[in-house]
Formats: sequence, structure tokens, C-alpha cells
Amino acid sequence: MPRGSAAGRKVIHLAGVEGALLPHDPRWEKRAVVEVVTAAYDDDALGVGTSPYRGDLSTTGLRVPALASTPDDRYLFRLAAAVVSQKRSVVLRGIRTLVTMRQEYLDEATHSTFVFEREVESPLWNFRDGNVSFHLRWSYPSQARRFAADADPAHLPAMSPSSWGLDSALLYAPPAAVYTPLGGGIPPGRGVDYLGTWRDNRFPWHRTSWDLQIPIIGPGVVTLYASVKQTNPTTRPQMPVFMNPVTDGWRVEDQFLLQHTQAVYGHVAGALTLELFPDTKDMT
Repeated sequence: MPRGSAAGRKVIHLAGVEGALLPHDPRWEKRAVVEVVTAAYDDDALGVGTSPYRGDLSTTGLRVPALASTPDDRYLFRLAAAVVSQKRSVVLRGIRTLVTMRQEYLDEATHSTFVFEREVESPLWNFRDGNVSFHLRWSYPSQARRFAADADPAHLPAMSPSSWGLDSALLYAPPAAVYTPLGGGIPPGRGVDYLGTWRDNRFPWHRTSWDLQIPIIGPGVVTLYASVKQTNPTTRPQMPVFMNPVTDGWRVEDQFLLQHTQAVYGHVAGALTLELFPDTKDMT
């Protein structure tokens, strides 16, 4: 996100941020339903692109680094966010989350990489030594700015050294060379209703019912986060070879691991469906 300074203040330009709803969006002027979705640079798209727009390398999701994380250094991702200004309000109508498993294979003859990736579908599945939690948080503007770090010249695409932002990004404390989660890996702000933290696949990407009715009144920022403990395929327990994946009732994720034994978490994504109200009084 571009940064500058004026009169000693940090200025953050929010125009063109993907995966976010901005205060000046024209849809705020009428009652409407919008969805903010994770969108970020992904080097899988290098040389290919992802849309007709020149130079567009964004995909739905954020890449989880393959390097195994420790329990104290989980990867913290900002998936999607919306600014709710003074006298504005929204109703949270739906949430979607997505987690994938991924293994890369190198073709030594062509020096190309082939990727196998599939979505995690089972409600309670996770790696034996890894897992994902989701967090929906509400921060007042002053609270969000408090966790802003200084600009980092080594800032990479799809990463951010500041919690005061709206773009989809992996949040880190500089320097970027060795990952340290921003704020100790704790998502900033307070939980929204009962959705401050959940650890299961209760909002699957393709089966959300859109029947939530949680009011959120501004001013503030509502943000969906994911915290990922990346697995270590070289040290985690392996599948028992004496079991039959079909007759013994293996989950589809475990069947995938039987074929792709070095798989790790690949991407995470999230989406918020929000009903916008032009003015707070419309909520009463």
C-alpha cells in the first residue's frame, strides 16, 4: 500500500485496494449487499496473468509460506476488510472461508513446476501438526493505527508490516527476511459477536447460507483474519500403510495425503457479505 508523509503524519492511500470496502464507495449511498473477497498477488500467475488487465497477477487467496511455522510464530493473514464510517452501519449476512492443500513437483527435464492443490472440505480436518483458525475483529480507527509499523523497504507483494490497512496480506514485523508475525500473531481488535475465533470449516466456500444477521455500527473497521500453523511434512506422523483409504473411511484430505505425502497448506481466503445502510438511523 503506498505510503507518504505530510506535516509529520503518515498518510495511507486506500484507493484501488483489493479485498476491501472503502468509505467513499458509491454503494454506501443506498441500501445494497456487497461482498469483499481476498484478492492478492500470487507468483503462480507469473507469465500467465489472471485477467485481461495487463500486469494483473492477483488471485482469490493468499499463499501460505511453505516453511513450517512454530507454535509461537504462526502466519497471520488479513483476508478481507471494510471501513464503516461515522453514522454508517452494516449487517453481516454471510462469511466464506477457503483453505487448500498443496504439493509442488519439479520436472528436472524442463525445470518447470507442476502443482497439485485441492480444497479442504471436511469440517474438522487439519494436519496433525498444523491447523488454521479464523477471526472476525472490530477495531476503532485509533486502535487500528496503534499497530502500524514503519514502512519496510523490503516489503514484498501480498505482505504488509501494518495492521492499519485493508488490503489482503500476510502481516509481519520487519524485517521480512525472517518471518515474525505482527503483534505476536494475535489478530488486533475485539471479536465481532461470537465470531472472534473459530477453528473449523463452519463457513465452507461453496455452501454458505447467507443467513447471518449481525449488526455492526461505525465508526470502525471490520476485518477477517486467518492464523495458520504450517505443517512440517518431514517430521509429522505419516499415514499407516496397512489401512485401506476406501474401506477404512478415510477423509478426502487424508486420501490426498496418501498420494502427495509432502503436501502443506497452500492458500487461505475469506469473504464477507455485508448489507450496507446509508445512515445509522436506518438500523433503528
